[in-house]
Amino acid sequence: TIKMVNLLKFKKKASYEDGRETDLTGEEAYRIYAHEVSTIHLPKVGGSIIFSGKVSRLLIGEAEELWDMVAIAEYPNKMKFLITMFLILHISMQIK
Repeated sequence: TIKMVNLLKFKKKASYEDGRETDLTGEEAYRIYAHEVSTIHLPKVGGSIIFSGKVSRLLIGEAEELWDMVAIAEYPNKMKFLITMFLILHISMQIK
């Protein structure tokens, strides 16, 4: 299996490459995206979100700024992972 770690830092206000206006925060916009990915796209290839949570501190080490959230997606194999990345890229290109 393939595990993909997503380290997320949210903007105070969401912004879109196509310039559309929004009142959403970055976190709210991400949650909409994550819901679609986790309920539609990942199941199509046998993948799933196996962990997600807010980052509140570091266990060891130091950092100037923490990530806001971490999410881990699991894919059954490399090909399914690449198919998903292609589909998400293709969808985002069509939105522009």
